[in-house]
Order: sequence, then C-alpha cells, then structure tokens
Amino acid sequence: MNKLMPFTIVFWGMLTINVYAQDMVFKCSTPNNKEISLYQDGDILTYRFGKDSSKPDIEIKRSLQRLNITQEIPVGTGLNSTVEFKNGIYSYTVNESLNRVSEEHESTAWLDVKKMVIL
Repeated sequence: MNKLMPFTIVFWGMLTINVYAQDMVFKCSTPNNKEISLYQDGDILTYRFGKDSSKPDIEIKRSLQRLNITQEIPVGTGLNSTVEFKNGIYSYTVNESLNRVSEEHESTAWLDVKKMVIL
C-alpha cells in the first residue's frame, strides 16, 4: 500500500511561473538561507535547491512534457500556478498564489515536498 507523506516548506517570495521565458523563471530564499530556483533552457526546466554560492543540494532537470504544470483559470482575486518535479519517490511542487487585482500584485509562494512511502 502506498501512502504519501507531505513535507511542506513554506516560504515567501515572488514566483513567476512562465515556462516559455529564457533562463531563470523563479528564484527565492527560504528561512534557512537556501535558495529555490527554476531555470529554463529551451525545452528543459531545472529545479535547484541549496546554497546560492555552492553546488545545489538538489538539482532536477526535466523536459516540459514530463512536468505537471498548472495555471488555474482566474477566479476572484487569485491566480494560482504550480510546477511539479518528480524524482524517484519524491515530488517537489513549486506553488504560487498571486493577487491579480491589487495594485501591488502580492504573491505568496511555497514548496510542497512529498515522499512516497511503501508499506
């Protein structure tokens, strides 16, 4: 029986999930001074997690076709977007909720990390 155990790291940052842009499409810092970033090179999107000045702790490269990318239809004030990277028994999902009607367009972003546990 498979069971998903969610591990959530919450962080604040600006997230622009624009998978058709070049180079960096997202970057933010976590409370423990690590960075989460997404880079695009053509059809390849790269997820990186770790200290900015060193080799990343985690780096996952996937073609756009292998990713679960969603952008909800705008309803009310919010616009929600996600990009999910699967890597073995782990899943890393970068999420954003954008206030699309305020003048400041406040954005909240967070990372969901899930581990598949096989019992």
